[in-house]
Amino acid sequence: MIGLNHYSIAVSGLQKSLAFYHQVLGMDLLPRPDFNFSGAWLDCGNGISLHLILQEDIMVNQSGGRHLHFAFTMSDILQTKNELLNQGIRMVKNIKPHLMVNFRYSFRLLTITMRS
Repeated sequence: MIGLNHYSIAVSGLQKSLAFYHQVLGMDLLPRPDFNFSGAWLDCGNGISLHLILQEDIMVNQSGGRHLHFAFTMSDILQTKNELLNQGIRMVKNIKPHLMVNFRYSFRLLTITMRS
């Protein structure tokens, strides 16, 4: 194995999910092949992408469990947390700094809802 290429998640609202990842977190959109299902690809950096796949009947788990999550590295986690809250983002669990090996802060992205 050389490394992680992408991470796919099913979303019930593609436009809301795109607004969050692209406009709020600032991920760049990537070109996506013309598949027979709706979705979008976003750049996570370091050659890793996030693939959003529209599945309108998806059951969202809001437990905030550690069994399924992914983490983003942010330059200032507490500033990011405040920016998310100021934009009306509701967090299922509190974002807390976790000191990583590279001494940057990361947070687990659990279930997030955006106000309409």
